[in-house]
Amino acid sequence: MVLETTRLEEARKSTAPRGAPGEVRAKILKLVHEHPAMTKSELARATGLAWGTVCYHVDVLRANGLMSAVESEKFVYLLLPTHDAEKVAAYRALRDPDAVAIARHVAGMPQCTMKELTTDLPLSRKVVRNRGATLLAAGILEDFGSGRPRLRCAMPAAVFA
Repeated sequence: MVLETTRLEEARKSTAPRGAPGEVRAKILKLVHEHPAMTKSELARATGLAWGTVCYHVDVLRANGLMSAVESEKFVYLLLPTHDAEKVAAYRALRDPDAVAIARHVAGMPQCTMKELTTDLPLSRKVVRNRGATLLAAGILEDFGSGRPRLRCAMPAAVFA
């Protein structure tokens, strides 16, 4: 029996040390700070941790007031207390490089149409239409035209610099 216990202790010592809970939580906080409105699944992919492990650490962070969550019909988006929960759609929209390119382009002009965007940017009409709709829904762009959409930026151009 003593021999069995010794082997177990040696096996425990020989295994690679796991990350301390503080390190894992710090990594999660850093990712959510850099990419607001992440989901637990996105965090699991980004950290390489199991989804259940991410859930546990997120729950601990939420219980200690270091993280909050905004629930939609389908997802739970994670935010830090410094993030504005009203801007979840904007945070999500600006994670797409094509949407950022469109927002930057529109921010540099007084107004433009979807057709001008397809001409000026190396994006297809479908991509411009879909990302434009996402940016409109998020409140980043606004449509002030009648008939064909005429877009202008609803946010300061410095946001996209």
